[in-house]
Amino acid sequence: MTNAAELSAPVSVGIVIPAHNAEQYVAETIRSIACQTFGSFECVVIDDGSTDDTRRVAETACAGDERFTVLSQPNKGVVASRNRGMKLLLDRHTYLCFMDCDDVWHCDALERLVGAAESGPFIGAHAYGRFVGPEGTPLLEGIFEAIGRARRHPGRGWPARWPSSAPTTFATIVTGSTVFPPGLIIARASAYAAVDGFDERVRLAEDWDVLVRLCRGFDHQRRREVLRGGGLDARLRRDQRLRGPARQ
Repeated sequence: MTNAAELSAPVSVGIVIPAHNAEQYVAETIRSIACQTFGSFECVVIDDGSTDDTRRVAETACAGDERFTVLSQPNKGVVASRNRGMKLLLDRHTYLCFMDCDDVWHCDALERLVGAAESGPFIGAHAYGRFVGPEGTPLLEGIFEAIGRARRHPGRGWPARWPSSAPTTFATIVTGSTVFPPGLIIARASAYAAVDGFDERVRLAEDWDVLVRLCRGFDHQRRREVLRGGGLDARLRRDQRLRGPARQ
């Protein structure tokens, strides 16, 4: 999967953010990327037919930072938006990452993910996430991290816990994927090219589908630390039972 050109080229990351009616959160997502201690990245925000001020808010948040580009298109959905961004970045970067428009990173997330991915013959790296409420306060503390750590492997019959020090593999993903949302993951651009990106025919769990195809025959290294704060708050707000408290 890794060729000589990849080994000799400086490491960089291409990031895609599909955004539909995301004016409330997209600026915070962009700021969490702009603050990264690993600065060799390019980020494309795809305004996917928003009817609110998503594009204006995104452009304001990106202003003056040439690493960011904001594009608009008629509404085509998150999968088509990711693929559009992927095609723009594919030939320019070592790794790709797909952030949801309401997720945020700690400022050292990319540095740690790239370090993990570059530490061995891995296709990429992933981390853990945390649930947050509408204003960023911790929500259901420890639960999402625990889900991320609870990897299973088929072993000899009944699925068993997979050692925390072992890479995530195709077998662990298909036994019970705990790697989501996609902003937790960086993977080689060449791997995304090999599987032709996200399948636009898949309408549910498309991120799991592409991860299965990426991991087939390759491993994902994972960091044991919690590298990523935030995430999934918008999804939680749609479930009244899981609504988070107001921010402090």
